[in-house]
Amino acid sequence: MSQHDEHGPRVLKHPLISRLFHWGLILGFLPAAITGFFIWLKPFGEDLQNLIMQIHIVGAGILTLACIFYTIFALDRIVAFTRRIFTFDERDMAWMKICGGYPQKMLLGKTIPVPPMGKMNSGQK
Repeated sequence: MSQHDEHGPRVLKHPLISRLFHWGLILGFLPAAITGFFIWLKPFGEDLQNLIMQIHIVGAGILTLACIFYTIFALDRIVAFTRRIFTFDERDMAWMKICGGYPQKMLLGKTIPVPPMGKMNSGQK
Protein backbone atom coordinates (compact mmCIF):
# COMPACT_ATOMS: atom_id res chain seq x y z
CA MET A 1 0.00 0.00 0.00
CA SER A 2 1.45 3.37 -0.97
CA GLN A 3 1.74 6.37 1.31
CA HIS A 4 -1.02 8.18 -0.56
CA ASP A 5 -3.51 5.38 0.09
CA GLU A 6 -3.17 5.79 3.87
CA HIS A 7 -4.13 9.47 3.77
CA GLY A 8 -6.78 9.38 1.07
CA PRO A 9 -6.60 10.47 -2.55
CA ARG A 10 -3.87 12.83 -3.63
CA VAL A 11 -5.06 16.37 -4.26
CA LEU A 12 -3.02 18.33 -6.78
CA LYS A 13 -2.87 22.05 -6.12
CA HIS A 14 -1.83 23.06 -9.63
CA PRO A 15 -2.90 21.62 -13.00
CA LEU A 16 -0.47 19.78 -15.26
CA ILE A 17 0.06 22.76 -17.58
CA SER A 18 1.22 24.93 -14.67
CA ARG A 19 3.60 22.25 -13.41
CA LEU A 20 5.04 21.77 -16.91
CA PHE A 21 5.42 25.55 -17.24
CA HIS A 22 7.38 25.74 -14.00
CA TRP A 23 9.64 22.89 -15.09
CA GLY A 24 10.18 24.74 -18.39
CA LEU A 25 11.12 27.86 -16.42
CA ILE A 26 13.64 25.91 -14.38
CA LEU A 27 15.15 24.09 -17.37
CA GLY A 28 15.37 27.32 -19.35
CA PHE A 29 16.31 29.85 -16.69
CA LEU A 30 19.09 27.98 -14.88
CA PRO A 31 21.32 27.40 -17.92
CA ALA A 32 20.60 30.92 -19.21
CA ALA A 33 21.37 32.51 -15.83
CA ILE A 34 24.56 30.53 -15.18
CA THR A 35 25.94 31.01 -18.67
CA GLY A 36 24.88 34.66 -18.57
CA PHE A 37 27.41 35.29 -15.82
CA PHE A 38 30.17 33.67 -17.88
CA ILE A 39 29.19 35.70 -20.93
CA TRP A 40 29.29 38.87 -18.86
CA LEU A 41 32.61 38.08 -17.11
CA LYS A 42 34.33 36.46 -20.14
CA PRO A 43 36.73 34.33 -18.08
CA PHE A 44 37.37 31.68 -20.77
CA GLY A 45 38.88 31.45 -24.22
CA GLU A 46 36.97 32.15 -27.40
CA ASP A 47 35.99 28.53 -28.14
CA LEU A 48 34.56 27.91 -24.67
CA GLN A 49 32.84 31.31 -24.68
CA ASN A 50 31.15 30.36 -27.98
CA LEU A 51 29.95 27.07 -26.45
CA ILE A 52 28.65 28.97 -23.41
CA MET A 53 26.81 31.38 -25.72
CA GLN A 54 25.18 28.45 -27.55
CA ILE A 55 24.06 26.91 -24.24
CA HIS A 56 22.73 30.33 -23.23
CA ILE A 57 20.71 30.61 -26.44
CA VAL A 58 19.24 27.11 -25.97
CA GLY A 59 18.25 27.96 -22.38
CA ALA A 60 16.67 31.22 -23.52
CA GLY A 61 14.82 29.33 -26.26
CA ILE A 62 13.41 26.82 -23.75
CA LEU A 63 12.36 29.69 -21.50
CA THR A 64 10.69 31.51 -24.39
CA LEU A 65 8.86 28.39 -25.59
CA ALA A 66 7.62 27.65 -22.07
CA CYS A 67 6.15 31.15 -21.84
CA ILE A 68 4.56 30.96 -25.29
CA PHE A 69 3.03 27.53 -24.66
CA TYR A 70 1.71 28.61 -21.27
CA THR A 71 0.14 31.69 -22.81
CA ILE A 72 -1.51 29.58 -25.51
CA PHE A 73 -2.70 26.67 -23.36
CA ALA A 74 -3.39 28.41 -20.04
CA LEU A 75 -4.58 31.88 -20.92
CA ASP A 76 -7.45 31.45 -18.46
CA ARG A 77 -4.95 31.00 -15.61
CA ILE A 78 -3.01 34.10 -16.67
CA VAL A 79 -6.23 36.13 -16.72
CA ALA A 80 -7.29 34.78 -13.31
CA PHE A 81 -3.86 35.54 -11.82
CA THR A 82 -3.85 39.06 -13.27
CA ARG A 83 -7.35 39.70 -11.96
CA ARG A 84 -6.36 38.43 -8.51
CA ILE A 85 -3.23 40.56 -8.16
CA PHE A 86 -4.99 43.77 -9.24
CA THR A 87 -8.03 43.30 -6.99
CA PHE A 88 -7.83 45.09 -3.64
CA ASP A 89 -10.44 45.25 -0.88
CA GLU A 90 -10.63 46.44 2.73
CA ARG A 91 -8.65 43.42 3.97
CA ASP A 92 -5.76 44.40 1.69
CA MET A 93 -5.82 47.97 2.97
CA ALA A 94 -5.84 46.73 6.59
CA TRP A 95 -2.91 44.41 5.79
CA MET A 96 -0.95 47.27 4.22
CA LYS A 97 -1.57 49.57 7.21
CA ILE A 98 0.34 47.16 9.43
CA CYS A 99 2.67 45.88 6.66
CA GLY A 100 1.50 42.35 7.38
CA GLY A 101 2.80 42.63 10.93
CA TYR A 102 6.37 42.07 9.77
CA PRO A 103 7.96 45.31 11.08
CA GLN A 104 6.46 44.80 14.52
CA LYS A 105 7.61 41.19 14.61
CA MET A 106 11.13 41.83 13.28
CA LEU A 107 11.92 45.14 14.97
CA LEU A 108 9.94 44.99 18.20
CA GLY A 109 9.53 41.25 18.72
CA LYS A 110 5.76 41.72 19.02
CA THR A 111 3.14 39.63 17.28
CA ILE A 112 0.04 41.56 16.25
CA PRO A 113 -3.18 40.26 14.69
CA VAL A 114 -3.12 40.26 10.91
CA PRO A 115 -6.33 40.38 8.85
CA PRO A 116 -7.20 37.06 7.18
CA MET A 117 -6.17 36.93 3.55
CA GLY A 118 -7.14 34.78 0.58
CA LYS A 119 -4.72 32.91 -1.67
CA MET A 120 -2.21 35.79 -1.69
CA ASN A 121 -1.57 38.46 0.90
CA SER A 122 -1.23 42.11 -0.12
CA GLY A 123 2.57 41.96 -0.07
CA GLN A 124 2.53 39.16 -2.61
CA LYS A 125 0.17 41.11 -4.86
